[in-house]
Amino acid sequence: MTQREKNIYESFQNNQLGIYSSFRFRCTMCGKCCINREDILLNAKDVYHLAKILHTTCDQIVQKYGDVYLGKNSRVPIVRLQSVGTDHRCPFLQDNKCTVHDLKPTVCALFPLGRAISFEESKPDEITQDMVKFFFSDPNCGDKSQKHTVLEWMIRSKLPIEDEFFLKWQTVLMKVSDYVKTAEKQMSEENFENLNKILFFLLYLNYDIQKEFLPQFIERTEKIGKFLDKMRECLTGGKIQ
Repeated sequence: MTQREKNIYESFQNNQLGIYSSFRFRCTMCGKCCINREDILLNAKDVYHLAKILHTTCDQIVQKYGDVYLGKNSRVPIVRLQSVGTDHRCPFLQDNKCTVHDLKPTVCALFPLGRAISFEESKPDEITQDMVKFFFSDPNCGDKSQKHTVLEWMIRSKLPIEDEFFLKWQTVLMKVSDYVKTAEKQMSEENFENLNKILFFLLYLNYDIQKEFLPQFIERTEKIGKFLDKMRECLTGGKIQ
């Protein structure tokens, strides 16, 4: 765990905010939040938005700007925005300005807020709104001359408090994680690698940027659910090793 990741974890534990809670921050457009960043994770909607604003495909966005790996604990395919240069800056930062500002990644739109899922009891079948927690992480940039509530900041960032995609995304990642962590113990290395290639494709790639994202994603979640059910049957029957 990097120092930044430790700081985010501590912020989540100690600085949780309700939607009407306030924090102080003003962006001075210094660009510091876009350098030394190797922790900007892209969800499927982020990849779709980048493809849309850059007039390309989701596949090309991941190939050109993404670093794909399996989560150390989740074992789920993850796309991280690949930094560039000796200062490890965001590839979309030019002259201290974000060139994809209108459809920037969710992590960036939320900054300096964070959003995570809190499991207070046993893991449920679905992620619900009451499990979503916001927190403030000291950005070490800008100043504190402006006061905002979480709700105001979300509206300003054009992000819904009750984010249907975020709930569905977290739910499908949870279900995929539960399956692949079991499958990894039973599959050969080659079959496990092929499994993750299929899941990566279903999660992130080949969305039509000319169509609305959410209906396509909901259709994908149904395909992923059926795929995992079929794979469970195969593993139980000993057909995959």
